[in-house]
Amino acid sequence: MKTIKIFACMFLLSIASAVNAQFTNSSASGNVASAPVENKGWSALNISYNSTEIDMDIDDLDNVSGIEFGYTWATPIMENTPLFLESGLGAIYTFGDLFDKYNSSISTSILSVKANVNLGYKFNLKENIAIFPYAGVYLRGNISGTMTFDMDGDEEEFDLFDEDEGDCDRLQYGLNIGAKCIVNKITLGVAYGFDLNELGDDINVSTLSFNVGFIF
Repeated sequence: MKTIKIFACMFLLSIASAVNAQFTNSSASGNVASAPVENKGWSALNISYNSTEIDMDIDDLDNVSGIEFGYTWATPIMENTPLFLESGLGAIYTFGDLFDKYNSSISTSILSVKANVNLGYKFNLKENIAIFPYAGVYLRGNISGTMTFDMDGDEEEFDLFDEDEGDCDRLQYGLNIGAKCIVNKITLGVAYGFDLNELGDDINVSTLSFNVGFIF
């Protein structure tokens, strides 16, 4: 996870450098922006790889993986400023081993749907290249999920959302921040989100995502 966070920070720093360079060049030339302001909205299909941290009262837990398929659409909210409201819907499958050592393992799988709303600003660097940093909120509904404990071959599976077994909440809400690089009709991005409410007693969830999208 530390390595992934380092790469994410490097990506965000490169975006910040690019934005700073844009304004530096704009100031030197006397122009407001190095590329024309475009207030046209867009829609995109996206796929993301997620690294999810499920923080429980157990030491040495690993992050689990996730695949997310989504649809987003961005709508301009100001006439002469590239400020956009980006909304999205997606389906997420989270899976993997939280713990696997000492002849014991803990694994999980969760199927969820997610809706999010972000506020973002589009920095046009060149005619077909832009940076889109954003921040917003999300709502995630957990459809199904299990957690399996294996102790020396003795395996037991719990339904996370059964009140007599896992007793976790199906509805989560949280905050996210991220940025996308838009090149023609392709987007490459990174985002970090964290739940504001617990999945269960002393169970907290946060996710680092890397995504690719196609604008149409």
